This record gives sequence, structure tokens and C-alpha cells, in this order.
Amino acid sequence: MSLWEWFIWGAMLLATLTLIGVSAIFGWAVHRGCDTLSPKQGTRLTWTLLGSFFVAISASVTGILAGV
Repeated sequence: MSLWEWFIWGAMLLATLTLIGVSAIFGWAVHRGCDTLSPKQGTRLTWTLLGSFFVAISASVTGILAGV
């Protein structure tokens, strides 16, 4: 495999692990209950999770479109 293919596979693996991590964090946050967070903290957590999810999806789509 060429270096480029290793890079793409690494990006896809990182995206997968990020999705798992974001899901775990989101599940923990929901399980803990948003009432323990102030509205400002809850909003920040939500946008952070959504941003991480978007980055992971973008990396996965990039890997797929690269033809790996």
C-alpha cells in the first residue's frame, strides 16, 4: 500500500473512533442528566458534540470518495 492509502485508512479509522467516542460521551451526558448542567454548559456541550460528529462524518465521506 502506498503512503496515501495508509493516510486514508488512518483517517477513516480515526473517524470511526471519533464516532464511537462522541456516542459514548453523548450517552454519558444524557444518562447523567442535562439538569446537572447550566443551560450555557449544556449548549456548549451540545455544539461540541455536534461539531465532533460533523468532523467524523466529513472524514469518513472523504475516505469513501477517495475510493478506498
